Amino acid sequence: MAITVNTYVTDAEIDEFFQGVTGDALWVYTNIPLMIRGDATVRGSAFDMLAQCIDYIFCDPSLAAQTFLVNGEGSPTIFSPVAPITDLTEVTVIAADGTETTYELTGTNRQVFWDSSTGKITFTKNGQYGSYASLDVCPPYVDTVFPTGCENVRLVGNFGIDVPPMAKLIQLLMMYKQLQLQQPSLYNKLGNIVEEKIGRYEYRLGVYGSSNSGAGTVYSLDAYIDFLISKLPMINTYSYEAI
Repeated sequence: MAITVNTYVTDAEIDEFFQGVTGDALWVYTNIPLMIRGDATVRGSAFDMLAQCIDYIFCDPSLAAQTFLVNGEGSPTIFSPVAPITDLTEVTVIAADGTETTYELTGTNRQVFWDSSTGKITFTKNGQYGSYASLDVCPPYVDTVFPTGCENVRLVGNFGIDVPPMAKLIQLLMMYKQLQLQQPSLYNKLGNIVEEKIGRYEYRLGVYGSSNSGAGTVYSLDAYIDFLISKLPMINTYSYEAI
């Protein structure tokens, strides 16, 4: 899959966060290996970890048109790797010999339809019988499918929603966790994280439950990351919806 999003956080945001947790006002983002932090051109491992945990990539819709290469699976339907779809301007199937077939997305000869919220893209209109209302009036239905292949379908358009600040925080914490494993003598200053009780609910050490004791909850770094991931906004993509 070709994608232009490689990181949610800027270098300045990395500097601000790590200067705070290390207490070093001269700390700079280049102290983190590129393979961990990523940048505008390189995917970092912290970004990849978050994407794997939530099976979704947030994508700022204000960015220029983006291109994705997705796998065809011999079905009339595929899904955009990022949803919602703000605007879809191209759907092209690339054959093994390099021949490209681009489909009509608008007008009376429209061939492809999509659901903006879920990212579902399909050749099928109004169910499997095209524009016909029932089997009684429907001629034999001929499937049009996205042929099976590796990155053989090109999607071009505008996708995504604004990156939640919480996603940025999780990526920063994942960077910190990897630095703790890589250089524990330098990055072991951050102790357990205390989360105050909210209402009558209290979360303990990564085990989600409730208590009326009134005490705050102490999180390990791993448990706090898990807690924040559980609070990210639910994205209505094919990964979450029942099909």
